[in-house]
Amino acid sequence: MRNVLFVLLAAATTATAAGIDSTRFSPPAGDYSIEYPSAWRKSFGMRTLWLRPPGQDGKQLRFRLEEHDVDAKAFVEGLAAKSTVVKKLDSRTEATIAGLKASRLEFIETVPLKSRFGGPLPGPAREVFYVVPREKGFLVLAWEGFGEGSRRRLSELEKIVASLKLSPPR
Repeated sequence: MRNVLFVLLAAATTATAAGIDSTRFSPPAGDYSIEYPSAWRKSFGMRTLWLRPPGQDGKQLRFRLEEHDVDAKAFVEGLAAKSTVVKKLDSRTEATIAGLKASRLEFIETVPLKSRFGGPLPGPAREVFYVVPREKGFLVLAWEGFGEGSRRRLSELEKIVASLKLSPPR
């Protein structure tokens, strides 16, 4: 009986580690889809998808995907221009997302954060933006987080970004 239980437990662990426990989301009138861990909480509003991991990590990390109709280059330049002493542009690189050349901007806060009760928050806070131009407009895949929960989930976040699939506009 113990061997059967061990085999079942090992199979469940392997299935989860292999990423089988995921959900693909595509908005009703959208031309994209994205995959995320099934345990994450999802909410969808007007042209924006929000994701949060379960438990305590959900208080330290959030992911969003936004649809925009304006110029991607102007949006990227506007983001970069917002770099300040408090929230500094840590890196600006290019990436390939869904077969398209995207801009990746990473910001880091340089001032210790405080909780709503005035105590220190684990930091530093980071924000990462992927701006993916499309035929009409662009998508922004972004996350912001701080603390150990945010650092521990970086590979999951990158996997969510890499799962983006675009379909031809309707």
